[in-house]
Amino acid sequence: MKKLSPGKAIYVVREYRAGKSSEQIAERLRVRQELVSAALREAGLLRGGGWSLTDAESAELLVLYNRGWSTPKIAWHFEVDPTTVRNHLLRAGMQMRPRSLPRIPAHEVPTVVGRYKEGETLEHLAAEFGLATGTLANILRRAGAVVRRSPSGREPEP
Repeated sequence: MKKLSPGKAIYVVREYRAGKSSEQIAERLRVRQELVSAALREAGLLRGGGWSLTDAESAELLVLYNRGWSTPKIAWHFEVDPTTVRNHLLRAGMQMRPRSLPRIPAHEVPTVVGRYKEGETLEHLAAEFGLATGTLANILRRAGAVVRRSPSGREPEP
């Protein structure tokens, strides 16, 4: 299998730690998701292929999804790829939620805006809610917040 360049591998690790899913990163880089997952495994951020769940992990995965956790957030929790989580959920007979549902309930948006205004980073909040930083930035803007530049000095992606 072809590998990503060292520069792209560093980008993958940085974006994954900021809360982006491997799918989002692969789309942004215009590469296959398998290359992104391989770079994350090499960096020690994902378990190797063939992840098998213990009975306790299987039960926890289902509980977390039923509580509203996104597949990227569950993947972050278990240190696996979001596609792996999705596959386990489907095998368990879980009905997947449509992607178009808002991931931050409307009644929680003011709290998230307040936390952001108090200094929590876009990256931290986005990872907590399983959102891309650009998606969270858009939610914050719609709620009237002024979005700060990220620590890297770049504007979040729209």
